[in-house]
Order: sequence, then structure tokens, then C-alpha cells
Amino acid sequence: MPTNSTGQLAIWRDASGADENPVNLSPQDSGVRLRDIQDPTTVNLPNVGEPNDGDDYEVQDADGSCSSGSPIAIVPPTGTTIRGASSLTLTAAFVTCRLIFDAIANDWTAEVSAPAAAVPTPARAWAQTTVELDDFATLHQVIVSVTVTPTVTGKFRVSLVMGAMATGSGGNNAVQVGISHGAGNPADDYTSPIELVLVSESSGNVIPTQIVDLDKIPSPIVFPIGTPVQINMTLTMGVDGATGASVDPGACIEVQEVF
Repeated sequence: MPTNSTGQLAIWRDASGADENPVNLSPQDSGVRLRDIQDPTTVNLPNVGEPNDGDDYEVQDADGSCSSGSPIAIVPPTGTTIRGASSLTLTAAFVTCRLIFDAIANDWTAEVSAPAAAVPTPARAWAQTTVELDDFATLHQVIVSVTVTPTVTGKFRVSLVMGAMATGSGGNNAVQVGISHGAGNPADDYTSPIELVLVSESSGNVIPTQIVDLDKIPSPIVFPIGTPVQINMTLTMGVDGATGASVDPGACIEVQEVF
């Protein structure tokens, strides 16, 4: 059976931060595995007599409940320090701290390790419509939408591309694409400065790709992390008096979260 530095049988403690606070280690303990840390929790190293050179204890967060809001504070025996300080605070999920006593320095060295924090993947989504949309009844209409949930910054870069042509027997029909957010047919957050003149029904055009950072438009928008949002590509007719246009062969929107 393993023994600890005092020559006693090594014992691992299991403790719930919700039920036992502070946690007082005894000389026969090799360490403690903490779970359910709901509040700042204190772990006191054995405070019985003077520690011996090489005394070794370990403190673990066993379930990932340690955080900056529910930290673990390790307190050394009276008259000693940890890394030269009166205590050591741990704030990382699944953290492990091994403490070894140096009798010459009268100090506990601390080897702290924790898994690298998971970095969320920036949100990204796209959608397209391949349905030919003819002779819009309204001058402003949502062409295609995509729903995306921000995970990192809430800053979206939106790319738009659309094919369009005039309807009827011809005439100069100027249209603009735009971006809005939300259900229904909300007002545009951004309208392209490009007006595309569609000369006739036989003159299909591809509206130049628009790439827009919504956090950098005149009225910047940063969306809340974790809340789904619908981003829309819109078409505005009636520009310069134009009244007729169709989307053919379709339109595409891509939304990417950026830093």
C-alpha cells in the first residue's frame, strides 16, 4: 500500500465544496478531490507540528466546478508560505495543484496544471435560394435568410451575391441589395451604395458581391453571445422610380463571426 511522506498509509480525500468548507487536510492525507464547488472554498494543509522536508499533498478539482467565481484557496501551515505568499488561489476548471515542502526555504512549491481552456469555434452559416422570384409586390423584400448563433464575439461579416434581371418589356430598373436582422420584413441595417440598372428582361446581371462587417457600419451592431439571430438579404426596388425586377437564378448569403 502506498504511504505518504510521513510514512503513514496514503489516503485520498473526496470532499464536496457545498458541504465541507473549509477542507482541513490531515498528515495522513495524500490529497483531496473537490467536487461541487459553489462558493470560494478553502483547503488548509495539515497544521500539526512542523512539516517535514518533502511533505507532499495534492489538490484537485475533480468535476470542473472551480472557476473565478468559485475558486479554491490553499492555505499553508502556520509559519510557512506557498510560493512566498500566505495562500495560493486556483481558478481554472479541472485544475490540479501538487504542493511539496522545502524545509530550507520554509516554503511550499506548487506545481499547477489545468487543461487548456476550450476555445469556441466562431459561428458560420450560409443559405441560398434557387427559386426564381418574379415581379415583387412590395418595393422592399427579404430574399434569403439564415439563422446563426454567435459564440465568440457577436461580430458578423456578411457576404451577399445575387443574380437579377428586369421584368416586363424593359426600361431602366435600378435595384439595391441590403442587410437586415430579425423575422418578418424589418428595416435594413445596411443598404449597398451600388445601384444595379437592369436594362431589359434579356439582360441578366449578377449584383457584385457585397462583404459587410456589421460592427463597422454607420450604426454598428454586435449581437449577444449565445442568442440566435436571423440575418436577411433584402432587395429594394423603386430606386430612381423603378418598379420591376426578378431574382434569377437566385441569391446567396453567408454569415461568419469575426474577431
